[in-house]
Amino acid sequence: MITHAVSAQIAPGKELEAIEFTRDFSAHLKSKGLATPRAWQNQYGDQVDRILWTWEFDSLAVFEEWHTAALADEGVQQRLKAMVDIFVPGTTHVMALKEVV
Repeated sequence: MITHAVSAQIAPGKELEAIEFTRDFSAHLKSKGLATPRAWQNQYGDQVDRILWTWEFDSLAVFEEWHTAALADEGVQQRLKAMVDIFVPGTTHVMALKEVV
């Protein structure tokens, strides 16, 4: 099992836009038959107002197939470019996590 995780800091005053972005992004992925993320917003700690998107994949190969298809999609590319107006540039973190325990 592989968990793909992406997080980004919401720009000041853009919380509603970030939530709408997440809904739109998920709906677009679903419309293309691609796996959709679960989305989380940090409510306390040193990273308040950060959104975390997570996807679960059976294997690294399945993740790579999804990732290639997602990045090849023009709608995904348009949405990724729109992130700059909603999230603080340079705060995006991307991870592929493997459960160890």
